[in-house]
Amino acid sequence: MSLSLPVLRCQASRYSRTRKPPTGRPASPRRAGPWLALLLALTSVAAPAAEPELRLDQALARAWSQQPQARALAAQREAAEADGRVARALLPEAPRLELDPRLDLRGPERGLRELELGLVLPLWRRGEQAAGRDLAEARRQTVEREAEAARLALAGSLRMRWWARLLAELEAELAQAQLALAQRLVEDVDRRVQAGELARADAHQARMAEAAARAAAARAEGAVQIARQQLAALLGADAGRPLKAEPEAAPPADAAPTAADATAHPALRLLAQQLEAAERQLALQARQGQGTPELRLLALRERGASGEASRSALRLGLSLPLGESPQQDARRAQAQAEVESLRAQWDRRRSELAAEQAEAHARVQALAAEQVAAEQRAALAEETAGFLRRAFELGELDLPSRLRIEAEAASARRDTARLRLEQAAARSAWRQALGLLP
Repeated sequence: MSLSLPVLRCQASRYSRTRKPPTGRPASPRRAGPWLALLLALTSVAAPAAEPELRLDQALARAWSQQPQARALAAQREAAEADGRVARALLPEAPRLELDPRLDLRGPERGLRELELGLVLPLWRRGEQAAGRDLAEARRQTVEREAEAARLALAGSLRMRWWARLLAELEAELAQAQLALAQRLVEDVDRRVQAGELARADAHQARMAEAAARAAAARAEGAVQIARQQLAALLGADAGRPLKAEPEAAPPADAAPTAADATAHPALRLLAQQLEAAERQLALQARQGQGTPELRLLALRERGASGEASRSALRLGLSLPLGESPQQDARRAQAQAEVESLRAQWDRRRSELAAEQAEAHARVQALAAEQVAAEQRAALAEETAGFLRRAFELGELDLPSRLRIEAEAASARRDTARLRLEQAAARSAWRQALGLLP
């Protein structure tokens, strides 16, 4: 674009010399229109559009797409569906074909000759197939619950880094504003020192305040870079976009702090589903035995001696394993222990979530009350600072008093702005404790 603009200006000037309108008459809109449209088009192309702010829900979708569990979710679902197909199959295992030839060692023409061909069909035990279908369905639901819980855990980590970056950027903005105020104060003091209204020690105090503000601005900028890098670990390419500092919606009115039950929170739903899968596994273990029953269909063709006619026969057999092995008892005991462990985990996690929800709700209420007080303090501090600035300009106030009130006003502004973001972060933490996504 920068190379084409001089050529455009030369062409326009040559056009104006060759086709100059009469004196006193304005240029024709028809002649100027194409050039004006082209210039506007070039200007619109050269000016980059402002990058839209990134919302929290968009950031979660971006971060989730990069998680290994999200990428493996399709494979996990396919594995669960494969378990279901196994449980719905006609046979618990693939059938086998057996071939057993027997010949007289003295030669095929002198003695016994026998050929046995068998088909072995494994059979379901009574109730085993239904228990297997229930277990396959429980495992399929477990995959979905694990994905929900992992997404919520990712949302919790994202929320912490999201608001940490916004708070760091706010601190940096406030530090820059304080530095600009300190620089204006130095200019004012220098002017009055040169006029003989203030002593050189006052100028040194003003520069000391400026140096402190500059150090605070540098420290805040370093914190911003750290917060951005931490968020970039989750978002990747989108980490450089500006963030939308919009508070999340308040939880529903019926979301009481102690409303932690198996149907509300993804972590509890996951534990409940894992418990159901363990119980289904225990039920399947009770239906299974040491081995699998088998139905045998045998076709026999034999010849007693050389020269005799061959005879054929058909046999039907059933193989039933008896008793239970120690390995089966050990697997059943392990399944029972897992059931009891998951029940204890569910009870403990429910109590922990109730405490987390109550704590998050109390923090939101406390910050709301603190925000009201901070806004009142900021309004009074700013009004007082305005009075004392005019008094300092009139020579009715000394520099230490001016610095003190400016620091008080800056502190009040910083606390008010920070509390707004902290309240939004606390609301996010409350929604996180309730198991609600952005």
